[in-house]
Amino acid sequence: MLLLFKDKYCIIIIIINMSTENKETEKVQIGLAEISSCVTIIDMVTTRGGFKGPELSSVGMLRDRLALFVEQNKPTDSKDEKNQSTVTQ
Repeated sequence: MLLLFKDKYCIIIIIINMSTENKETEKVQIGLAEISSCVTIIDMVTTRGGFKGPELSSVGMLRDRLALFVEQNKPTDSKDEKNQSTVTQ
């Protein structure tokens, strides 16, 4: 199917594949790298003044939760754990 949208400034053409086949789609996987990138984006937008005052508390709470999730789920280095366990014993 071909859709054409036109106004005085631009023409947008959208081509939609209307296949009748039942294709099984893969579930989207989001990893720690993507969540960590969200934290970085929130930090960058905040420093550039991208949020209004009333939005700051909810954005900050989301940022803190994402950062905590990344911290709690990042892979640990087994060598560091072995070194720490021998030092503390």
